[in-house]
Amino acid sequence: MREIYEVDMPPPARTAADIHPGHAAFWKHRTRVTVEHIIRQFQEVKSNMATCKVLGKFLAEVQCVLK
Repeated sequence: MREIYEVDMPPPARTAADIHPGHAAFWKHRTRVTVEHIIRQFQEVKSNMATCKVLGKFLAEVQCVLK
């Protein structure tokens, strides 16, 4: 049990550069993203179809597989 007046040394300050993107702490508070959500977001912006043809084709094929 800690005493009321005990002072712990604070941990060293961390920045985003200190954490590798593959580390679990980096993604701990990130909301989960589903393939369905990505497809819906991509289709909502009509200009995506013209500028991102490869991604559009890939997502269309993924959508067919999911159905």
